[in-house]
Amino acid sequence: MTNIPVLDAVQAASWDETARDQANIPSRVLMESAGRATANVIAREYQSVLRDGALIVAGHGNNGGDGWVVARALHAVGISTYAVDESRNRSEDCEANRILALDAGVELLDPEGGWPAVGVVVDALLGTGASGRPRGTIGALAERTMATGAPVVAIDGPTGLDLSSG
Repeated sequence: MTNIPVLDAVQAASWDETARDQANIPSRVLMESAGRATANVIAREYQSVLRDGALIVAGHGNNGGDGWVVARALHAVGISTYAVDESRNRSEDCEANRILALDAGVELLDPEGGWPAVGVVVDALLGTGASGRPRGTIGALAERTMATGAPVVAIDGPTGLDLSSG
């Protein structure tokens, strides 16, 4: 597995801000890079189970947007890819990547309906800006994600884990 630095939430936000403000990299470009890199790691590390497909569980913020990029990238290489998401107002970048993924053929599932058995589940519910215990729809989706029995790959960090204190 690739070694990457582990950042706390404040450091991650600082790196993103530096990339946007000092290097003039648009947030959509950062999101595309993060999502594609995550999809690449998933394809490499979970190759043996991806034949069973992937399920992306996306929140309404930029972490959800990263998840939609992962969904589109996995689908583009022929992996059966499904997604469920929270229906709250999405960030602009999240909504844009959701539209691209759905237009590409990622199958949207009802969050309360049946979820298919898949090889990998991607937790893209909450990112570095989250604090406290997941509540409401996000909490329910996080619990359901863990109950799938499939390996779970989290973008930024597992939903419910404080990324600064652990």
